[in-house]
Formats: sequence, structure tokens, C-alpha cells
Amino acid sequence: MRKFLVYLTTLMMVLVLAACSSGNDNTQETDNDKEDEVIETSADTNTDSLEKEAEVLAYVEEVRLAYQELAELGAHWDELRQSSANGEISDYDLAVVIWEDILPVNNDLVTNVESILPPTDETVEVNEILIDAVSKQHLAFSEIVAAIDTGDTSKITSANEILNEVRKLDREFARKMESLITKYGIN
Repeated sequence: MRKFLVYLTTLMMVLVLAACSSGNDNTQETDNDKEDEVIETSADTNTDSLEKEAEVLAYVEEVRLAYQELAELGAHWDELRQSSANGEISDYDLAVVIWEDILPVNNDLVTNVESILPPTDETVEVNEILIDAVSKQHLAFSEIVAAIDTGDTSKITSANEILNEVRKLDREFARKMESLITKYGIN
């Protein structure tokens, strides 16, 4: 009987050890599963972050092209304004150039900027500033043509006020773009 009790005790110990060992294996597997989930979540986060950076980079490049067009249009306007102030071109010729050259280009620029799809909330804000600037610039040029056509000097004053707003928006846009470029490490 004593042998039987020793045998039974040994068997119970083996079963207890097996049960404890089996429990540790499950815990170890659970820990491994958790580690795999953390690694997958980290990889997903990195992938999402890289995708977001790529989308912002594509947005910045697209906006840079539009902004370059805006700057070229502004330079063209400054040349025309200076030529008009110096008496090199008549008011009528100024109105014709604005009507035939500047307004169509600016209208295309408005359409282009409005078609850009910003990928983040930050870029939506920046894009809205650019849209506002380009739209107001279009309005100012239209006011100048109307002022020349009607001889109403108050429209010139209105156009100059609008162009001042455009310059403010331009500076705000540049600051926000610089912030985006810095944040995402874009060159």
C-alpha cells in the first residue's frame, strides 16, 4: 500500500508539474502574441506615418508649382503697374493686358488651386489660405479693369485694398508652408 501511495503521490506531482508547465506555455504564447501585436501595431503606425509624409510631400510639391505661378503672375502685374505709372503704356492698354493675359491665367490658377486635394487638416488650412489669396487677386484685377473702363477711382482704391489683403494672405501662406516643410522634413 505504501508503494501505491508513493506511486499516486508521484503521479499527482507529475500532473501538477505538467499543468504548471502547460500554463506557463500558454502564458508564454500569450506574451509572444502580445509582442507580435505590438510589433504589428508599431509597423502599421510607421506605415501610416510614412504614407502621411508621402501625401504631404506630394501636396507640397503640387502647391509649390501653383505658388510659383502665383508669384510669376504677381511679378507680371508689378511690371505692368510700373509701366503704367511711368507712362510707358496707356490705361487702356493696361486694361487690355489685364483682361486678355492676367485674368485668364489667374482664373486657371484659381481652378488649379481649388482642385488640389489636401491630405491632412493642416494642409486643408494652408490650401484655403492659398485659394483665398488667388481668388482675391482675381477680384482685384477685375476691379482694376472696371476702374479703367468706368473711370471710377474708388475701384482702384478698392483693388489696392484687396491686393494688400492678398499680400497678407501670401505671407500667412508662406509661414504655414514653412511650418509644414519643417514638420515633415521636406526639402
